[in-house]
Amino acid sequence: ALEKVTEEGAGEFGGPVPAKYRFTPVTLTKLGVEHFNFAAYNRTHFAGLENGSPFDFMHPLLMFLYFIPHVKDTLTQHVCEQEFCLGCELGFLFHMLDLAREEKTEWESMGR
Repeated sequence: ALEKVTEEGAGEFGGPVPAKYRFTPVTLTKLGVEHFNFAAYNRTHFAGLENGSPFDFMHPLLMFLYFIPHVKDTLTQHVCEQEFCLGCELGFLFHMLDLAREEKTEWESMGR
């Protein structure tokens, strides 16, 4: 069951939730995401998916599929002519996650 976390970090259904799993509010400036320091919130070299849509519950499943090499490779290479193809959409998403990962690695190598 999902827990609602209070300000003190106590879960609705049990004990305290560790700080690294608590919700971290991120406030953007008027410049938007272009000048935001995401490295302060994500210390890994992996990209994430933005929250705020009604389909946020699917993010763990999408990330799970992304880390299965055979699935990721098959969907990344998939191309067809159908208008609403889930394989094409997932392939594009995985491609964009790869690009974001490469870009983050380049920024880290430049010392930013």
